[in-house]
Amino acid sequence: MSFKAGLEAMARAGVPFEFRKGISSVEEAPDVGEVDLWLAPEDLGAAGAALVSVGFVSVESPAQGPHRYFVEMRDGSWRKLDVKLRGAREVRGIERLAVARRPLAARRSGPVIAIVGPDGSGKGTVIDALARAIPVAVTRVYLGAARESPPSPMGSFDAAPTRQDPPEPPAPPGLSARELAFVLRKSARAWWRLLRAYGAAWRGHIVLIDRHPLEVLAVRPFRSASGAAFERFLAVRLTPRPDALVVLHALPEVLFERKPEHPVETYRRWRVGYEDAFRGLGATFVHTGDPLEQTLARVSEVVWQALRARRAQ
Repeated sequence: MSFKAGLEAMARAGVPFEFRKGISSVEEAPDVGEVDLWLAPEDLGAAGAALVSVGFVSVESPAQGPHRYFVEMRDGSWRKLDVKLRGAREVRGIERLAVARRPLAARRSGPVIAIVGPDGSGKGTVIDALARAIPVAVTRVYLGAARESPPSPMGSFDAAPTRQDPPEPPAPPGLSARELAFVLRKSARAWWRLLRAYGAAWRGHIVLIDRHPLEVLAVRPFRSASGAAFERFLAVRLTPRPDALVVLHALPEVLFERKPEHPVETYRRWRVGYEDAFRGLGATFVHTGDPLEQTLARVSEVVWQALRARRAQ
């Protein structure tokens, strides 16, 4: 698929359009990136149908003004058609009237994708790169503890001394009031951030979540048996599920080289925990030991499928 296929589909449908900048003919259309068009408002419906027929997806946002965006992704590369409607002043007036009369949306058009994995798996690096590559509105939400430093590129390692995790003390005998308060506070903080995430998704943004409460199924924190069961209940039953789950993983030795904060055995145990917990939840596992471009291509495919599914509902 390419811009040329979309433009030729519009031409076959008899939709008149003009190039706004960069190129002046269909033959000059690039393989990736962005193409800008002029289009009459009355031709928007026919243009959208033609573009959708060859694989593009319409992405709308209240902040677009007299623009409409159509995106397509293949082989990890994103393409955006930025269609600007002629008569911008008149179109803005029509849109203001339409917004005033528009009922509450019956569905959200933006997908929510959770990207999880052990420390050192490259979550921050992948999300940052995805946000730069996706040509429409992206909202990033971090659900972990406060970051101490920005993520480093995958494959560049900082030397640090090896250390051993201290042996875990025996679990508390039962759920205490202090533990209950801690679990509720932690869950409330995650729900508050998720509220922002889903608010952005209702506005049409693609939402990328770094970490997710469901990770308690993979890396179980130090809790009493009752506290762990209660935290799992909150994560599984009372936390909204994302449209797609991506688990980033690598060999334990690679994770240790990237973040030598735990012994290799800990990373090995965590990897098994993620595999056991998320395979039954329909997650997509992506190996981050490959070059970053390959990792981004695989994760982009998950985002693209989630966007298409959400827009098709």
